[in-house]
Amino acid sequence: MAKSLHLQRQKLLPEVTFDLDAATLCIRGFSLPENSAHFYTPLIDWIKGNSAVISSDNRVYSFYLDMEYCNSSSFIFIVHVLRILLDCAGPERTRIFWYYDDDNDESMECCHDLEIALSVAITAVARDITVAR
Repeated sequence: MAKSLHLQRQKLLPEVTFDLDAATLCIRGFSLPENSAHFYTPLIDWIKGNSAVISSDNRVYSFYLDMEYCNSSSFIFIVHVLRILLDCAGPERTRIFWYYDDDNDESMECCHDLEIALSVAITAVARDITVAR
């Protein structure tokens, strides 16, 4: 299995960067795929394909979610992706960061929903609106 996975950002699809060497996983942008299963299955397969490495090392895995918008079917698949990572690395070696805009209460609600769905703490990070995305 490849040590990294990178999907370029498209109009309605987020950029995805999963890097095993750096122990980082990042999803950034809009997530409005026509078929969420088709888009997110390669991410799930990548984690499962690297599960032996993820499970056996002692590194902390950081998962960054910097979503401008995420539809409900994407949210369900993101929960699934995170559950698989948590199963491989364990909650003690998984850090999840949720980026949000200060003026977007809905984004914070999504973060809270994700915490409930996963039963783990998520670090909410205020997005610096002066930084170009």
